[in-house]
Amino acid sequence: MKTRLALAACVLLVSDLRGAATLAQPSPATPATDAGTSDLHALSAQLDSAVARLVQKARDEARTLLAAKNYAGALKALESAHDLDPHNPDATRELADLQVLIGHAERAEKLYRELITLEPERGAAYVALGDLLARDGSAPERLEEAARVYTRARELLGQDPSVLLKQARLAARRGETEQAEYAYQGYLALGHMDDALRLELGDFYRLAGKPGDATRYYREVTGTQSARAAAQRIFELEVDREARRYGLSQHDGAGDAEARALAEQARVQRATGQPAQAVALLRDALQHSPGLASVHADLGDVLRDAERDPEAELEYLRAIALDGTSPDVPLRLAQLYLDAKPAHAVEAALLGERSLQLRPDWAEPELLLSRAYRAQGDLPRALSRVQRFLAQAPEGAEREQALALQAAIETLLGGSAPATAHANDDEKLPLDPLARARVFIARGRTGAALAELQRLGARSSSVEALNLEAELLHATGRSQEAVSALRRSLQQNPGQPEAQEALASALITLGQSDAARPYLADCERARSVGCRFRLAELAAGPDPGTFSMLHDAPQLFDLLHARACAVSTRITQVASHKPRSMRSLRACASAS
Repeated sequence: MKTRLALAACVLLVSDLRGAATLAQPSPATPATDAGTSDLHALSAQLDSAVARLVQKARDEARTLLAAKNYAGALKALESAHDLDPHNPDATRELADLQVLIGHAERAEKLYRELITLEPERGAAYVALGDLLARDGSAPERLEEAARVYTRARELLGQDPSVLLKQARLAARRGETEQAEYAYQGYLALGHMDDALRLELGDFYRLAGKPGDATRYYREVTGTQSARAAAQRIFELEVDREARRYGLSQHDGAGDAEARALAEQARVQRATGQPAQAVALLRDALQHSPGLASVHADLGDVLRDAERDPEAELEYLRAIALDGTSPDVPLRLAQLYLDAKPAHAVEAALLGERSLQLRPDWAEPELLLSRAYRAQGDLPRALSRVQRFLAQAPEGAEREQALALQAAIETLLGGSAPATAHANDDEKLPLDPLARARVFIARGRTGAALAELQRLGARSSSVEALNLEAELLHATGRSQEAVSALRRSLQQNPGQPEAQEALASALITLGQSDAARPYLADCERARSVGCRFRLAELAAGPDPGTFSMLHDAPQLFDLLHARACAVSTRITQVASHKPRSMRSLRACASAS
């Protein structure tokens, strides 16, 4: 107001002589009061025009300063413009936008509310206010107001795609699944879709408990980098499904559902460039469920983005300690070591190898391992790893990086490169799902092995897949399901002595010895010494106690002979690494 009064005084001083004369000598034809009123209107108009010119000048100056990234100068100019005319909507909007840019959220929110008062029909002001209200995901009342503000924005702007998407994300954060799905579908109906949104929709449906819809969107991802993330999510869904199906996973704790919802909100905050809010949400999630490894890993990601590497390292280590089955967390920590702590290349290599052990078909750890071994000075191994990556990786930025790394290593190696590059080719891990399933079995990851079998599609009903599935089921105490799988296998190919022996073993476990005998007899006719031993064992019957020697005497010769054959044969098979040999050898040894 003081500025405006000073400007009025200036205007009076520079008024032309005609205006001054008019003020001093009113026209005889006009009453004095009317002349005074008219002159006041003229003065007010002059004043408004002068203020408008000064406001425009300040706004122009602010734009120039912003282009030069002089935010302090631009802020001073826009504050001046707003002081000159608080009712100018354009100056108010530009000042509010700048306050958001420099992180003054509270001041920006106040200005956007002023702007809505000045221009209640300006839809963009409602959108900007809604964005500020939605920043604080832990305050339900602000999220509720943000929802109302976005609704008003849509009324003013119509089917604006950006507003629809904001409504969908906000509804998802508030746990309003149906409203979120409706808004997402409205956005999609306008023809807007890319890989980032496909991943977002997959994550939304995954959190909503709709894995089928989640997988559908993940499978539609086409970009190289995004496809890798989508493949990881699909794999995790398959592992979770198979683990639940066979009772291999633990149920969530009481606070896990809420913690996962908070973690999802944090991912949205991180994606929209709000790391402080993301950290707050993740720490809140850990208050609900401190043992949730995925939340520790997400917190590590956000802290790493903020260059808080020691804290990020600690969270990654906690995630690995809580869940040693996740292949991507060791890789994240390895990348942190390589990028921020070059002296830790050895630890990075160990973590990269662990990721490959947990997921043998993953190409990304190969590139990291190449970098890690190069940092250690082990150039032959570095070259071998980058070549493995290039054998699997599709076209894209990472492939270009790998080619450059390969060329650099070959230059360092000189003429010895070709000879050493393939030194470890025999260590290459298989890509076939059946082979990967066996690798996971060897590492005790039954759920992952079952998930790999489900990837076979039509091949999942093959004899080999059914036999492997039965082995997994029997090992986890699901003997009845194992029996069903083995019977389907034998229907396709009755001439399988090992499948017959496995089926008999499962039936015996279920207490169905009589049902097992025909299968043992069939595989004995195929000269299976294991089946002969099990038949002799069944013929011996249960231990009769004190008189066991007399009771067993008639069958003793057959039993001892079968045992000797089994042991000698199995020892030979173990030496040649034939399938099932070690398990059969243990069975023979346990009978002695």
